[in-house]
Amino acid sequence: MKGIDKILLKLSSKKIKPVDSINRIGLSVPTVRAELKKNLSFSGATGKEILVFWDKLWKESAYFESMSLALYYYQHRSLTKTEFNKLMTWVTRCS
Repeated sequence: MKGIDKILLKLSSKKIKPVDSINRIGLSVPTVRAELKKNLSFSGATGKEILVFWDKLWKESAYFESMSLALYYYQHRSLTKTEFNKLMTWVTRCS
């Protein structure tokens, strides 16, 4: 998970100052989405393995942009009941 944070931090020219529990790197959505396509491949991974990866990222990352990658991944997918229930637990981190 820290690898994704490092990749996105390298793209930012801003000095990151911790604001609260979720910090912003200051990258545009197209930049973050491009990194998702360029640096992540789930070839051969099961839906459960992918969900575990994104859940861990969501819960452990300190950066809004890294967390957003999980949302972008599921944005246009039909969710299974398991995926839906897991994503609903993410809401608590947004409050």
